[in-house]
Amino acid sequence: MKRRSAIIAALLLTQCATGPRRSPVDYFDQADTLSTTTEMAKARDLYRQAASSDRDPDRRAKAIINAAVIGLACV
Repeated sequence: MKRRSAIIAALLLTQCATGPRRSPVDYFDQADTLSTTTEMAKARDLYRQAASSDRDPDRRAKAIINAAVIGLACV
């Protein structure tokens, strides 16, 4: 029983130590993909969603900047 508990604890610790988790729907990656196509308005909207939902603060900041750049380019 102790061995089983130790294995479960180790698995839980490795899962917690893997770094920031991505949102279930990775809006940032979808926006990155669309930003190289003609669907810039959709990419901008996805960046906005990523800015409010991504768990990584660096990606949120990049999403805000990318959404603003696309917004300026689509004017």
